[in-house]
Amino acid sequence: MKQALTWLGHEFKKMLPAAVFFLVTFHMIAITEAMVMDANGLTVAKASTATVAALLVAKAILVVDSLSIARHFDRIIWHNIIWRTGLFYLVTLLFHMLEKLASVFLRPGTDTFAVELASEWVSWQHFAVVQMWLVVLISLFTLLRETIQLVGHDQIVRLITQERPT
Repeated sequence: MKQALTWLGHEFKKMLPAAVFFLVTFHMIAITEAMVMDANGLTVAKASTATVAALLVAKAILVVDSLSIARHFDRIIWHNIIWRTGLFYLVTLLFHMLEKLASVFLRPGTDTFAVELASEWVSWQHFAVVQMWLVVLISLFTLLRETIQLVGHDQIVRLITQERPT
């Protein structure tokens, strides 16, 4: 039991930076959508969806990191950033597509799989805009994470908190 709790705590600590980053950014996207699309504010359902999506992406990043394919381009940092961004994005795209399809087929009265139904209920322009944001956010996250790993957490904190030389 103690080993399980230790492992769980370790996994949580590894997932925390990604979870916090994506919680903040996904909620910013949800608030922006709420303001632009229907001006009714952020609903509990939209906030819950953003939270669950952020946690799924954070866990997906942990899973991708554990795969040997993720370390394919470890030697050169910018290759690694581009490679991992692509891998993280593909997993995120898969989750986003599954979420959109589930929202279409879990509607009341839907009992058959119909491509026409999915194209009717999903705004593909909205989907494309969200995908553009995801690429930017995942790129930023990967760049920040790889920089912190390269320079070191303590050095980054020292650089950010010190006064500028005059």
